[in-house]
Amino acid sequence: MKTKALFIGTALSILTGCATTLPTVYDVDVNNLEENQSVLIFSAGAYEACKINTVQVVIKKAEDPAVFADSIGVYQLNNGYIDSFFESEYALVYSTVLEPGTYDFWLSNTNPFFSYDEPMITESFTLKPKEIKYIGEIYGDRCGGNGDITIMVHDKNERDLNYVGNNVADIDINTIVVEPVKATLRDNKATE
Repeated sequence: MKTKALFIGTALSILTGCATTLPTVYDVDVNNLEENQSVLIFSAGAYEACKINTVQVVIKKAEDPAVFADSIGVYQLNNGYIDSFFESEYALVYSTVLEPGTYDFWLSNTNPFFSYDEPMITESFTLKPKEIKYIGEIYGDRCGGNGDITIMVHDKNERDLNYVGNNVADIDINTIVVEPVKATLRDNKATE
């Protein structure tokens, strides 16, 4: 079910022009990254998985505005149609290959009638050439239906990197730089 939902969602996004598939840790030789490659690993978790008004976290270069046209990737935070990677809590582990540089995350609601006054959810972080970096779990405390959601960052490296180590061939999780990003202080309200 999880694979089917991810396949359908990705296919629809690509066909409608809403997303470009980004390379992941599965698409590169993690032991022989090129100078223009870095790997970002993080998880997105939530207190509850939601069926409507779900929330996404969106990565962008730090100097770009928080708009989809200038963003790089969109990741589900609390989408109840995607099964959790873990039995005891709702969380998904993501990886993406990016150029070295400085990035941050912003928050987007699937409800087109809501936008966040303060969408930025993390401070900036830097990826160095050939670096594989884990930045933590971006965690939402509720569904985003009325726009209220608090975002926190938890260091879940033991859980997440064990997942990566068990699912990615030839990766040495001891070489991954663990540097949890900081959540930004923000008003958690959205406007209609």
